[in-house]
Amino acid sequence: MKIAIVKLRSDHGQTEPLQRTLRMMGLKTTNHCIIVEDTSAVKGMIAKVLQYVTFGPVTDDIAKQVLDKKGALKPPKKGYGHIKLPFTKKGGYGDRKEKINDLLKRMLW
Repeated sequence: MKIAIVKLRSDHGQTEPLQRTLRMMGLKTTNHCIIVEDTSAVKGMIAKVLQYVTFGPVTDDIAKQVLDKKGALKPPKKGYGHIKLPFTKKGGYGDRKEKINDLLKRMLW
């Protein structure tokens, strides 16, 4: 299964290990998205940078559209929600489950 990971916040001024993990994932700028296989290594990296990203399983058609744009997406229409709160509390970061596809559609305009 493939998952989409979107960087929500800047990592400027944060610890070097956090910045290094985001770079290793390929998340250099805000609103950048990567599509990766759901592995234990990816889950470990997500756990390390959880408050800076949102993620979830992505459908094939949305994944193709994101890859066509090389992951460089626009800010979503109607925003992410409060990016300093988890998605489960009406915020922006964390696991969105299938709702990641709705977010990506709003970022592909």
